[in-house]
Amino acid sequence: MGLHPAPSFSCAPPPWRDGALATVADPLSAFALNGLAALAALALLAVSPAGDGRVAVLTFGDTSAFDVVVGAGGAVLALAPSAHLAVGQSAAPDFRARLRAAGAALVFNPLLAGGCEPLRSSEP
Repeated sequence: MGLHPAPSFSCAPPPWRDGALATVADPLSAFALNGLAALAALALLAVSPAGDGRVAVLTFGDTSAFDVVVGAGGAVLALAPSAHLAVGQSAAPDFRARLRAAGAALVFNPLLAGGCEPLRSSEP
């Protein structure tokens, strides 16, 4: 009974490592691409208004988001404790432009304004 030679294996790198796919196959690059895709999706969500005229408004400095929404002719639906973030609503087609003219630093989709508390009536 003779000994069989051990099988030989090639240790050559996979073919995709040498070509253009090498950067995509790298786990860090794949993570970066996923991150960019997530940021792109958030950017699309941020610039798309809600269908019912609701928008979130962010202000800086001494400007109150409440004052900006009211000054633009909208109704304030929710307000963050810092008073620099609010959710407003108006049926006017130029509401977003009026908000920017009234001092809003950023007008975006209200789904991204999770820190706002709904306004409640002061009546019992």
